[in-house]
Amino acid sequence: MALAEDMARLADEIRQDSEDLKTEVNMFPSGAVSLRVKASGRGFDLDYLLSYGMFGVDELEADAGFDSGYRFGSRDFESAKAKMRELLREALPRLRQIESIAENPGASRVTIPS
Repeated sequence: MALAEDMARLADEIRQDSEDLKTEVNMFPSGAVSLRVKASGRGFDLDYLLSYGMFGVDELEADAGFDSGYRFGSRDFESAKAKMRELLREALPRLRQIESIAENPGASRVTIPS
Protein backbone atom coordinates (compact mmCIF):
# COMPACT_ATOMS: atom_id res chain seq x y z
CA MET A 1 0.00 0.00 0.00
CA ALA A 2 2.95 2.35 0.43
CA LEU A 3 3.20 2.72 -3.35
CA ALA A 4 -0.47 3.68 -3.64
CA GLU A 5 0.08 6.29 -0.92
CA ASP A 6 3.17 7.64 -2.73
CA MET A 7 1.17 7.91 -5.96
CA ALA A 8 -1.70 9.67 -4.14
CA ARG A 9 0.78 12.15 -2.59
CA LEU A 10 2.28 12.84 -6.02
CA ALA A 11 -1.23 13.40 -7.43
CA ASP A 12 -1.88 15.93 -4.66
CA GLU A 13 1.41 17.72 -5.37
CA ILE A 14 0.64 17.88 -9.09
CA ARG A 15 -2.85 19.29 -8.48
CA GLN A 16 -1.29 22.01 -6.31
CA ASP A 17 0.94 23.01 -9.24
CA SER A 18 -2.04 24.27 -11.21
CA GLU A 19 -5.81 24.25 -10.89
CA ASP A 20 -5.93 23.15 -14.55
CA LEU A 21 -4.32 19.79 -13.80
CA LYS A 22 -6.65 16.88 -13.02
CA THR A 23 -5.30 13.66 -11.51
CA GLU A 24 -6.66 10.17 -11.02
CA VAL A 25 -5.02 7.29 -9.15
CA ASN A 26 -6.24 3.74 -9.80
CA MET A 27 -5.25 0.53 -8.06
CA PHE A 28 -5.80 -2.80 -9.76
CA PRO A 29 -6.23 -6.31 -8.29
CA SER A 30 -3.03 -7.33 -10.06
CA GLY A 31 -1.05 -4.91 -7.86
CA ALA A 32 -0.60 -2.38 -10.66
CA VAL A 33 -1.08 1.30 -9.76
CA SER A 34 -1.76 4.07 -12.27
CA LEU A 35 -1.55 7.85 -11.98
CA ARG A 36 -3.14 9.73 -14.86
CA VAL A 37 -2.75 13.49 -15.23
CA LYS A 38 -5.01 15.42 -17.60
CA ALA A 39 -4.50 18.99 -18.73
CA SER A 40 -5.41 21.03 -21.79
CA GLY A 41 -6.77 18.00 -23.61
CA ARG A 42 -3.58 15.99 -23.01
CA GLY A 43 -2.98 12.98 -20.81
CA PHE A 44 0.09 11.64 -19.01
CA ASP A 45 0.53 8.31 -17.22
CA LEU A 46 2.84 7.06 -14.52
CA ASP A 47 2.06 3.36 -14.09
CA TYR A 48 3.56 0.72 -11.84
CA LEU A 49 3.53 -2.60 -13.65
CA LEU A 50 3.89 -5.35 -11.04
CA SER A 51 4.50 -8.04 -13.65
CA TYR A 52 7.62 -6.16 -14.82
CA GLY A 53 8.56 -4.75 -11.42
CA MET A 54 8.93 -1.30 -12.90
CA PHE A 55 7.29 2.03 -13.65
CA GLY A 56 6.32 3.28 -17.10
CA VAL A 57 5.93 7.01 -17.83
CA ASP A 58 4.66 8.63 -21.00
CA GLU A 59 2.25 11.04 -22.61
CA LEU A 60 -0.86 9.23 -23.80
CA GLU A 61 -1.70 8.89 -27.44
CA ALA A 62 -5.35 9.57 -28.29
CA ASP A 63 -6.21 5.84 -28.58
CA ALA A 64 -3.84 4.45 -25.93
CA GLY A 65 -4.94 1.97 -23.28
CA PHE A 66 -3.33 0.74 -20.07
CA ASP A 67 0.15 -0.73 -20.58
CA SER A 68 0.22 0.14 -24.30
CA GLY A 69 3.94 0.90 -24.10
CA TYR A 70 6.04 3.64 -22.55
CA ARG A 71 8.93 5.76 -23.79
CA PHE A 72 10.39 5.93 -20.28
CA GLY A 73 10.84 3.18 -17.72
CA SER A 74 12.34 3.03 -14.26
CA ARG A 75 12.69 0.50 -11.47
CA ASP A 76 12.38 3.18 -8.75
CA PHE A 77 9.55 5.55 -7.95
CA GLU A 78 11.67 8.69 -7.47
CA SER A 79 13.09 8.46 -11.01
CA ALA A 80 9.62 7.83 -12.45
CA LYS A 81 8.22 10.75 -10.47
CA ALA A 82 10.97 13.04 -11.76
CA LYS A 83 10.28 11.95 -15.36
CA MET A 84 6.54 12.63 -14.94
CA ARG A 85 7.25 16.14 -13.66
CA GLU A 86 9.69 16.72 -16.53
CA LEU A 87 7.09 15.66 -19.12
CA LEU A 88 4.50 17.95 -17.53
CA ARG A 89 6.89 20.94 -17.48
CA GLU A 90 7.85 20.41 -21.12
CA ALA A 91 4.28 19.94 -22.33
CA LEU A 92 2.42 22.55 -20.34
CA PRO A 93 3.68 26.13 -20.62
CA ARG A 94 1.46 27.39 -17.83
CA LEU A 95 2.95 24.86 -15.41
CA ARG A 96 6.45 26.02 -16.38
CA GLN A 97 5.42 29.61 -15.67
CA ILE A 98 3.97 28.71 -12.27
CA GLU A 99 7.07 26.71 -11.31
CA SER A 100 9.42 29.52 -12.33
CA ILE A 101 7.48 31.93 -10.12
CA ALA A 102 7.59 29.42 -7.25
CA GLU A 103 11.37 29.11 -7.55
CA ASN A 104 11.65 32.72 -6.35
CA PRO A 105 12.59 32.52 -2.64
CA GLY A 106 9.74 33.72 -0.51
CA ALA A 107 7.16 33.15 -3.24
CA SER A 108 3.98 31.39 -2.28
CA ARG A 109 1.63 29.36 -4.47
CA VAL A 110 0.42 31.56 -7.28
CA THR A 111 -2.64 31.11 -9.49
CA ILE A 112 -2.34 32.88 -12.82
CA PRO A 113 -5.68 33.91 -14.34
CA SER A 114 -6.49 32.46 -17.75
